[in-house]
Amino acid sequence: MDEETKRILALFGESDSLEESQEDPMQQNLTCGICSNIFYKCVSVLPCLHNFCGSCYSQWMVSALN
Repeated sequence: MDEETKRILALFGESDSLEESQEDPMQQNLTCGICSNIFYKCVSVLPCLHNFCGSCYSQWMVSALN
């Protein structure tokens, strides 16, 4: 698999690595989709109820409005 494909799969949370696919399910539920770290000051977006770090979501909203 080429690097571009791996990068795209990583953006969607997919992995070609067996080690990464065996990650703890609890950790998967507590991971920010923007920074890929454990949530810090978690926020939930309505109506979809996706969760992100507060600062990640704020930065994303600022960039989306510009």
